[in-house]
Amino acid sequence: MDILNNSNSIWQRQHTIAQIENPQKTYPAQKIFEINQILANLSKKETEDKYKLAVNEGDKLLSEQKYDDAKISYREALKIMPEQVYPQQKINEINSKLTNTAATENEKTTRKNQYDKTIVLADKYFNDQNYPLARTEYSNALAMYPEESYPSSQISKIDQLVTELKQKENQRVEQEKRVATLITRADESFKNKMFIDAKQIYLLVLEINPTHPHAISQIQRIEDMLALQAAEKQKIAETNSKYNSIIAEADSKFNANSLAEARKLYYASLELKPNEEYPKAQIRRIDEKVKLTAITQPNVKPTQTTITQSTATQSSTDVSTSKLDEFAFKTESERVKHLTELKNTYQPGVTLEIYKEKNRTVNRYIVIRGTEVHEVREVIYSYGMTQCYIDGKPTTSMYLQSIVKPKQGENFSKSEK
Repeated sequence: MDILNNSNSIWQRQHTIAQIENPQKTYPAQKIFEINQILANLSKKETEDKYKLAVNEGDKLLSEQKYDDAKISYREALKIMPEQVYPQQKINEINSKLTNTAATENEKTTRKNQYDKTIVLADKYFNDQNYPLARTEYSNALAMYPEESYPSSQISKIDQLVTELKQKENQRVEQEKRVATLITRADESFKNKMFIDAKQIYLLVLEINPTHPHAISQIQRIEDMLALQAAEKQKIAETNSKYNSIIAEADSKFNANSLAEARKLYYASLELKPNEEYPKAQIRRIDEKVKLTAITQPNVKPTQTTITQSTATQSSTDVSTSKLDEFAFKTESERVKHLTELKNTYQPGVTLEIYKEKNRTVNRYIVIRGTEVHEVREVIYSYGMTQCYIDGKPTTSMYLQSIVKPKQGENFSKSEK
């Protein structure tokens, strides 16, 4: 361009000289005009090329989202050709995009913060096992970022957990129904004293619920009662064995006409079985024999084979006399009345009364604890047997001791009658 300007200046000077030297000639002026036109066209094309170069550069930078650099190129284009509207349009477009981008970034930041808070809240509900609220919050988070996998994964996990919880709840309800049915059956068997059947059913309950308190308590009661029954059976067997042995010996003495010894043995058998008729009948037979002997043989002295009426009477008195009333009640009202009288007569705590008789010692305990009243007897026979009773009913020595043992701070008194 500088070369053209210089050439233009040279041509203009030469044509100017030519006009001065020959002012009548127009040719040089015409040529000067043409040269000026050519030079002007060349200058315009160069400007347009520069403009296009700047615009192209701006478009390229804009497509690469290099907005600040693009704006510089568009401003350069405006300097070259200020009348052109395109560069300014692109600058306005870039400014608008930058504004929108800033707003979008703010929106993204706000949405991300809200998403994070929602996830934190959802996780808290999840850890607290508040699954309905947790699911709601995870769904809200998923609505903000549908492409995020974490909320979706947590929702699936919650759905699975809720399904499992419903199944467990259904199982629990069914188990409770099953347990209730079994308990009803077991209690009915227990009520009917079918202890073995009841225990088996209670054990079925414990298979479902190992800590069921009623089943555990009832099984313990049954085991205690079965142990008591076994002990009672053992004691009855022992009593029967001793009774039969004494009766056999008494019969032997009776048959040998050793009436005094036979009489003592029959009375000893009655201490084991007071309601047995056979020893009583044998004692009556012995009494009749004694009377008959006294009538038919008045001069016969009592020997080992005979027994006098006075001896029989004395023996009968020794055995039958007792300082204690019979420990048996015909009705429940009699038992209640007796225990009520004891409560009104004795002080709270444990009172022991010892009765010593010919062939036995009776330890009588009066136990009063609050509203609970018991009369407990421990009968110790001279030949080694012991019988225990509570409120008129047989019991074991172990259970007797558990009842009569004084508790800490409890009153205890002892006397011998």
